[in-house]
Amino acid sequence: LETEAESRCGGLVFHCEEDRFLVDFLWISDKLRGRGTGLALLEHAQQEAARRKCRLIQLFTKTFQAPEFYPKAGYKLARLEKGEHYDIYHYEKELIY
Repeated sequence: LETEAESRCGGLVFHCEEDRFLVDFLWISDKLRGRGTGLALLEHAQQEAARRKCRLIQLFTKTFQAPEFYPKAGYKLARLEKGEHYDIYHYEKELIY
């Protein structure tokens, strides 16, 4: 039997500051990676950002997560923080209405 935790496919946590939509956390289960689920979740977040009249989506990821994923979704690298054990990639995407 699959437990509730095993059946979760992913999620996205965000908050807004003025006209910025800030993604705090994005997660996709290993089972669904590479199937377009992450792109669909980011698209849904973009629609929510537009609904809230945000002009910019910002997020970050770490070296051991998936920094190569976000440029495929149209995000541009805004800043790279070099760390001793891992780097932090800050991405953003402007929304044009």
